[in-house]
Amino acid sequence: MVEKDRSNEVMRNFRALGLDALIAIGGDGTLGIAERFARKGMKIVGVPKTIDNDIPATVVTLGFDTAVTPPPTPSTSCTRPRRRTSE
Repeated sequence: MVEKDRSNEVMRNFRALGLDALIAIGGDGTLGIAERFARKGMKIVGVPKTIDNDIPATVVTLGFDTAVTPPPTPSTSCTRPRRRTSE
């Protein structure tokens, strides 16, 4: 399948909607596309989010801790509900 560059159409619609900026949340692919729009004049707020933790200039990204931390066991995540007492 041949992909068609629709970035000019996106820019026209972005301006027609009167938007101020785009918040791009993602990894290399998402932020790479956001960078292309920034070069066309779109204001971008980039939020790195990747389980690979491979985005330059970041220490830890959203999604990375979830990927490397083992899930909680039933004994650590379940507690008995506390009963409220009236005062």
